[in-house]
Amino acid sequence: MGRIGRLWYRMYPLVRSVRNPQDLNGRPIPKTTPKYFELLTLFPDDSAESRQFVQFLNSQQNRPQGFQKLW
Repeated sequence: MGRIGRLWYRMYPLVRSVRNPQDLNGRPIPKTTPKYFELLTLFPDDSAESRQFVQFLNSQQNRPQGFQKLW
């Protein structure tokens, strides 16, 4: 208690649009998949832990399932 969180983590289901065979106008319908979109928001400060975590995230970007910066 009394500490402000500097890391937000969310998981959102990955949804794709598929053609609805019952719709004559061809409007797609959403279909859920077993995959998730993970969003990590970090508000770094000048602490050693924060710098180490940012370095870790930067080192993971070139890996096949690594992190990808959105900014």
